[in-house]
Amino acid sequence: MLQAIQDNVRCLRQGMELLQSLPVPEYTRAESACFDASVGEHMRHLIDHYACFVRDLPAGRIDYDARSRDRVVETDPAQAVARLNTLIEALEALGEKELKAPVEVVMDTGSEPGGWARSSVHRELQFLLGHTVHHYALIAVICRLRGIGTEPSFGVAPSTLRHRGQPPCAQ
Repeated sequence: MLQAIQDNVRCLRQGMELLQSLPVPEYTRAESACFDASVGEHMRHLIDHYACFVRDLPAGRIDYDARSRDRVVETDPAQAVARLNTLIEALEALGEKELKAPVEVVMDTGSEPGGWARSSVHRELQFLLGHTVHHYALIAVICRLRGIGTEPSFGVAPSTLRHRGQPPCAQ
């Protein structure tokens, strides 16, 4: 299961690398061809999910709807990088006790009030990774529409990269 942590950390670092090279106007400008969202909004959204996981894990009940939605993270890539660093440190600090613990999760599904569902830390790390890759794909589209290059693996699912013979996320 430690591999699941390493995979998430590697993926978050990949996002940090992009943010460190992205000018602030490109980080904050919404893209009409991509749901009127900005790179910053996508980054804030995925950061919020990791923050819920890290915050709620000690209690064993992760509420993905109780996100902070901090606009500073949407508008300041340096703040997003700082938050990502904090999240990486928290993930790397997880021990066997936390990794083996069962958890319950809740998330609004849109059709009815969400109820708590049983899960595991490993499954939630898989969810977070897939969710992050999904938002990275949208970020990659925004960047490419603007002529900004991203790593070829940015926003591509690990299984797709393996199928193509490429390493998952940037190494």
